[in-house]
Amino acid sequence: MIPLSGARVGLVVGDVAGHGLQATATMGPDLPFECTEVRLAPGSTLALFTDGLVNDGHGNIDAGVADLCRVLERPGITPTDACKAIAAWVDGDQARDDAALLLVRVHALAEGSMAAWSIPADPAEVARARAQCLRQLAAWDLDEVGSVVELIVSELVTNAIRPAPRGRGIA
Repeated sequence: MIPLSGARVGLVVGDVAGHGLQATATMGPDLPFECTEVRLAPGSTLALFTDGLVNDGHGNIDAGVADLCRVLERPGITPTDACKAIAAWVDGDQARDDAALLLVRVHALAEGSMAAWSIPADPAEVARARAQCLRQLAAWDLDEVGSVVELIVSELVTNAIRPAPRGRGIA
């Protein structure tokens, strides 16, 4: 498990040796945050979720996390099937809190399949970051995912720039 800010955690199921993942979470400019680097093997599943998904209503989050792990550790389970199994727990009539889940299956990428840029901490740079990503996707012949990636990049860069000190930048 990767502790994130607040009551959130990232859960890694699988071997934690292999290709790297860098995760940073911050909830605002006044809250401290830590950067964490974890190496994930191809085929591992990264699960990000709110405490509402695993809280049984009596404060027993550990039991809910254990149930989540049991589903994610099933041999050959796909992220879609895991989400369906986990969603079956959440009964709308019994929900006391929000419940969110994001599952990501880790795949190895060749060096030429990655790109990185440093971006100044200036809201005007969000458009430049989107344009850089779209150009890179075109170079990789991945234009069809451009609109989705553009939206994700806008959110990520905007959320990273907000708490960053003016003039410091993000990488």
